[in-house]
Amino acid sequence: MGLERGTHWRLGSRRVLVGSIALVMLAVAGCGSTTAASKPAAAAKINFAVVAPMTGSQAMLGKFISDPCFAATQEINKDGGILGHKVGCVLVDDTGDPADAVPNVTKALSTSSNLVGVVGIDSNVAATVVPIINTAQLPMVSSNGLSFFLNHYYKYFWRMTPPDIAEGAAMSLWAHKKGFTKIAVVLQNDIGDTGNQPGILAALKNEGITPLTNLTIPGDSSSYDSIVNSVRQTNPQVILMSADTQTMATFLSNYKQLNNGSVPAVITPTQVMSPDFFNAISKDLGSSYLASKVNFIGAYLNQQTPTYAAYLAAMEAAKVQNASTVASTGPIGSLYDGMNVEALAMIAANSTKGSVYDSYLPKVTMARPGAVVVHTFAQGVKELKAGHQIQYVGVVGPVSFDKYHNSNGWFASFSVNASQQTSQLGSIGPSELSAALK
Repeated sequence: MGLERGTHWRLGSRRVLVGSIALVMLAVAGCGSTTAASKPAAAAKINFAVVAPMTGSQAMLGKFISDPCFAATQEINKDGGILGHKVGCVLVDDTGDPADAVPNVTKALSTSSNLVGVVGIDSNVAATVVPIINTAQLPMVSSNGLSFFLNHYYKYFWRMTPPDIAEGAAMSLWAHKKGFTKIAVVLQNDIGDTGNQPGILAALKNEGITPLTNLTIPGDSSSYDSIVNSVRQTNPQVILMSADTQTMATFLSNYKQLNNGSVPAVITPTQVMSPDFFNAISKDLGSSYLASKVNFIGAYLNQQTPTYAAYLAAMEAAKVQNASTVASTGPIGSLYDGMNVEALAMIAANSTKGSVYDSYLPKVTMARPGAVVVHTFAQGVKELKAGHQIQYVGVVGPVSFDKYHNSNGWFASFSVNASQQTSQLGSIGPSELSAALK
């Protein structure tokens, strides 16, 4: 399926040993050649492009974004593929940098074989990459959190996870639910992490709380002693922090050293959840600190449903490392659902051509009289072949796209135990978020 999964990853510093990861492409196609958006020949293998940072400091995020594609394509192929076509994944390295993403994505769209859809597209590159994919007429399900897409329309853009501003608000709301009133805010200075800031501050203001600090810090520095000192002198009960693994581990380790071994609680987005993050925090601060003081906030998934069990089984069958933890994060679940929605839309439209099946994404997810609710790709195919309309309800729950093709849901808080197993602690609903962001 595109690239093989033979790479060894190391998360602690967010640097990656990319043993054999390389996106192999042909030379840029000429004007008269077949483009990625063209309908593939009968029985040809078709591919979904996964646009994500496969190399560089954010490469582990790329691995996570790729996981649901491998899981979903395995399930799709097991149930006959899409209109007779087997399905694969093509990994497109955006490096987490728009300057690299534009030529890399442009080249991939021109040269990769039989692309029919796209998933991924994180916050760091979405603003520059989405227009390119939209012009190529390829439906895309994005995991980005930019608020820009809440009110800017792109025909082929779809999103099934809440934006960063809502995630930030959820972090503040969870701190309030925990009874914290002395709150510090520390964010790494990249677009993905600082995107949480408006929501954090709006929700704190709504709660009548002024943050003790509101800092943006450089990523992956060797020391944060001076910044830590400015934070610890305010004596916070909790730090709302969004940063990569190396930055968080170094910051919190410095805090422990400078504060006589005492470190406040931390609330952070689920995007940082990984074995290497758990190992780094456990090593520097102890497993009891990780289990008792660190809460993760992310899009809600109901882990008690048969749908989630099938999804987790698919992730495990695809040999996803620490599958139960990766599967528990909402944005990853939304990409798995997005793959199924795109695949079912193709079957409903009887076409793999983006300009044809794009309008069917809401048709296979919309609640309406007579539509049969389905929870898996296999169930959806069965009902479509029987001539029925369907409403796909996957691991992120019911999907309701607005006029900008966004479908927002709930948030949940998670903890992790010493065995690195996650537990859901509570949830935060759309009405709470809406009130906090007024």
